[in-house]
Amino acid sequence: MNSLLLSATNCIQPLLRLFAKLLLIAAVLVTVLLVYFDAQIRQRFEGRRWSLPSHVYAKPVSLYQGAGLSRAQLVSHLKQLGYRPCPGDYPRVGQYCGKSTSLQIKTRGFNGWNGKQTAELVRMNFASQTIRRFKTDSGSALVQLEPLMIGGIYPAHREDRQLVQLKQVPTLLVEALLATEDRDFYEHFGISLKGIARALWVNISSGKTRQGGSTLTQQLVKNLFLTNQRTLSRKAQEAMMALLLEWHYSKAEILESYLNEVYLGQQGQNSINGFGLAARFYFGQPLEQLDIDQLALLAGMVKGPSWYNPRRHPDRALERRNLVLKLLAEQGKLTQGQLNRYQAQPLGLASKPQPKKHWGYLQLVKQQLAEDYREQDLKQQGLQIFTAMNPMIQQQAEKALNNGLTRLERQKKITKASLQGAVLVSDSQSAEVLALVPGRDSFQKGFNRALLARRPVGSLLKPAIYLAALEQGMPLYQLIDDQPVSLKMTNGETWQPANYDKKIHGKVMLENSLADSLNLASVRLGLDLGMPMVADSLQRLGLQLPERIYPSLLLGGVSYTPWQMQQMYQTIAGGGFYSPLRSVLAVTDHRGASLNRYPLETGQRFDEKSVYQLNHALQQVVKTGTARGLSWRYKKYQIAGKTGTTDDLRDSWFAGYSGNLLALVWLGRDDNKPAGLTGSSGALKIWQGLMDPLVMTHNDQPLPDGLQMIPVDAKGRLAKGCKNVQQLPTPVGQMPQQSVNCRRGILDRLGDLLGG
Repeated sequence: MNSLLLSATNCIQPLLRLFAKLLLIAAVLVTVLLVYFDAQIRQRFEGRRWSLPSHVYAKPVSLYQGAGLSRAQLVSHLKQLGYRPCPGDYPRVGQYCGKSTSLQIKTRGFNGWNGKQTAELVRMNFASQTIRRFKTDSGSALVQLEPLMIGGIYPAHREDRQLVQLKQVPTLLVEALLATEDRDFYEHFGISLKGIARALWVNISSGKTRQGGSTLTQQLVKNLFLTNQRTLSRKAQEAMMALLLEWHYSKAEILESYLNEVYLGQQGQNSINGFGLAARFYFGQPLEQLDIDQLALLAGMVKGPSWYNPRRHPDRALERRNLVLKLLAEQGKLTQGQLNRYQAQPLGLASKPQPKKHWGYLQLVKQQLAEDYREQDLKQQGLQIFTAMNPMIQQQAEKALNNGLTRLERQKKITKASLQGAVLVSDSQSAEVLALVPGRDSFQKGFNRALLARRPVGSLLKPAIYLAALEQGMPLYQLIDDQPVSLKMTNGETWQPANYDKKIHGKVMLENSLADSLNLASVRLGLDLGMPMVADSLQRLGLQLPERIYPSLLLGGVSYTPWQMQQMYQTIAGGGFYSPLRSVLAVTDHRGASLNRYPLETGQRFDEKSVYQLNHALQQVVKTGTARGLSWRYKKYQIAGKTGTTDDLRDSWFAGYSGNLLALVWLGRDDNKPAGLTGSSGALKIWQGLMDPLVMTHNDQPLPDGLQMIPVDAKGRLAKGCKNVQQLPTPVGQMPQQSVNCRRGILDRLGDLLGG
């Protein structure tokens, strides 16, 4: 017997030693894994947890007495911001109400780049596209609405989120989430044995999988570190990492991370992550302003964002929401009356967000930020980029181009959808880019014609010639020759330009030559000044010169983009001060801390008196010249502008400005075939459609010191007592050599009668 025991002991001891060794190896492996997992967790949680996209915002709309804004425009903008009509007479935060000419708004507070804006109750009355009466409870004379998000710059994984802090999250959302996903969250240490047992019992009882045993911590681990594979090894890894996560971090930190990480839907290529963004996506409102039934819907969607998608499956979503509300009532968070009321509510979804169609403007933003930020930073740092875009002007510019091109094709019998175009609008004083339309269909991302389409500019370039002449002391009444020109070129060919009307006009005044866009007179003027002087004028206006300069440049025989031409006219509209066009006003981090500001930069490049005279001549373009189609409509605004038409009617241009707005339009075809439109028959019509509903200010600059207004006739003579004269700004001390006195003939005849 003893021998048998000894033999058995001898057999067992090696097995025990082997088992001990295996156990030791397993312990070492588990320890190594724990150390590795621990490093992963701490690196992620103590560094940047997410690659956050940059969000780009339009300029906040300012409300004040006298603001140029119609009631319809403001209501449309409020809807874009997610404001809703109030059910009664008194608006809550994020609501508006009022009658046909009045409006009450309870604004949302927000942290902007220029300070914190508090929520305000605003009362307004409107008349003639203007806020006529304005009152706030606080007495503020100006209130800003929160800026509209116009797009984002996304990381490669295309995740979008708006981070929220736990203190910003409604308590009932947390309670609803825990009621449905992890009732024992505050009791367990990462994994819940009670939860696993409860899930097993429910699943066995029902005969199918109805509950999972994963805690919120495990779900967070899976989302941040693991895949969706359903294997034992992954579940083991998930459990170990959940334990480590709970060891290092508080429940509050874990819960806040979960609220920002959880997947809740899809918008195009971008995933909707976190409750902050989901509130905006489904309800158009900040998370803290959602009602209890809306919070319950979001909490219920965690189980299956696609299955319970309220836009695709409203019945499922409604059933799920009501179940969450019932669970809250069972836990004593809602009374029976509240439960009945909230379960009776419709889903109350906002309209599905449209694809961001401002990609053209966003390209400009990225282009201007490239000097200060790497592309990687823009995609990962969660920057908040505040731009100068005016959403109402942007919307009107898109509408004017799309509708205008369709109308032109129909009226001119042009092939349908063959025309293309670009529109730019800037503040004529601050150089802020208010709108940019890259092409006919702003929804379809493609070629940005506003920034990249290099096209011949035609007569749009002529003001540079006349500005150079005015700087040399030539007055607007100076007579110049509109006579044939013939130049021998270096290649042996002869260049013989002609006027658009094929006529010869003889002696014409400087102002009238520009107003009527006479080619022959402009070429002669440019040649008399010298090409270097004209080139210098172009350069100071903000244009980059071509490598070689030919006389054809005088008639716009050179290609520039609409953006470059907008910069040229910005200098003119700005009184001779060069101010780089700017789309970005400020950049903050995702918490709102200021990183960069981009103030107005300006420098005087032309004498004030010369630019004032040029502005007068460009006003004459609109009054009597090639843009006279605008004269009757905008007479009181003193609009200044210039048309441009290129050979074979391939390109149609118009740039025009009031006291506050500068807008430029280009029309043509992408295949460079003739568009069949002049500047006045094409681009001018789009410009008019753009500006009609906008509020402009008068372009009536005060007469600078050193200039005087004198009356002259069409022959450039000083005209005394004559009808149909032009009042021209002229340097003090200069006067036409010839004069005509229309009163003299009458006096002479009267003298003859008296003497007789």
